Amino acid sequence: MLVMVLEKVPASLRGELTRWLIEVKTGVFVGHVSARVRDKLWDKCCRARRLGGVVQIWSTNTEQRFAMRSAGDTS
Repeated sequence: MLVMVLEKVPASLRGELTRWLIEVKTGVFVGHVSARVRDKLWDKCCRARRLGGVVQIWSTNTEQRFAMRSAGDTS
């Protein structure tokens, strides 16, 4: 499971993510992709976010059962 939250990013980036994930609410994307695709989406979002922010949360086998990373202004 992958969740991505995009804030104040270009509309074209949100459109790009809809090819891989479902936008359940404006700027909130959910889906199930491989680790390779997850990392590629992260790289794409970090390069294209401009002044916005990105948060990515995914399932893993840690104690909390998830990991996360963020970039930019994620207020």
